[in-house]
Amino acid sequence: MLEDNIVLSQFFFVSIGACFGTLARFNFVRYFQSIYELTFLGTLTVNILASFALGLFISIEPLVFSQASLNSLILFFGVGFLGSLSTFSSFILDILQSIFDDRYKDAILIFLFSLIGGFVAIVIGYSIGKAW
Repeated sequence: MLEDNIVLSQFFFVSIGACFGTLARFNFVRYFQSIYELTFLGTLTVNILASFALGLFISIEPLVFSQASLNSLILFFGVGFLGSLSTFSSFILDILQSIFDDRYKDAILIFLFSLIGGFVAIVIGYSIGKAW
């Protein structure tokens, strides 16, 4: 019974974080698409920001949060919020749409900038957090 309660509380933290992450993603992407001419740049920007935030979070979370709250916070923010903020499916859809529109250069750029940019962003976020 105790194990069921733990699983339910974990589900709760991920779900609540995902709700907020989804709302944030919707608003961020909508905003960035209103200022960028190319619609995929909204998704790219949000994914890179989420990668940076994840790197920063995983580098500082052991220093800032107590061990008791750590698991719940990781589930809420790291898995739920940031997982919903940056979604793999939107990234793949942007690539596929570019291919369907015969914009092969854009498809390659989305792929490269998303992967390389996300990796660089998480490393920078992590480095800043560790230097703090």
